[in-house]
Amino acid sequence: FFPDSNDNELAVVETYTGVTWRFTIDRSGPIPVATNKRVFFNGTYIMNQNPCGANCGADGMKFHSSGTAIITMPGGVWVVAADGQALGMLNTNHYGLAEVTNTNCWIADTEKPYLYVTTANPNQLVRLRLKSA
Repeated sequence: FFPDSNDNELAVVETYTGVTWRFTIDRSGPIPVATNKRVFFNGTYIMNQNPCGANCGADGMKFHSSGTAIITMPGGVWVVAADGQALGMLNTNHYGLAEVTNTNCWIADTEKPYLYVTTANPNQLVRLRLKSA
């Protein structure tokens, strides 16, 4: 869920296209329904340059309390502003994760925040200290 939406806006990463969708959750009926589908971040150009083909894709996503999204994709972890603009990429190859699929990420949003990234290779976890805002 988007941090500024009171759990009324949902984000979904499409694994093999790299598109992150934003939906509005309609809670007016007995079952919540995702409506108003729109692009939050278009990572198709990243997937088109993907050296690992169909074996990997976009996967994990986490929002920082500031609204910044962290999205795992082939070759790195993308940092995306709350408005959907790419701010940059953390190249995980520099951390001994050459040619692996980044699978999930998590932010320990505490006084000393850390970014954790896992990979498809067993027993690989990267922990990076983030700058405080």
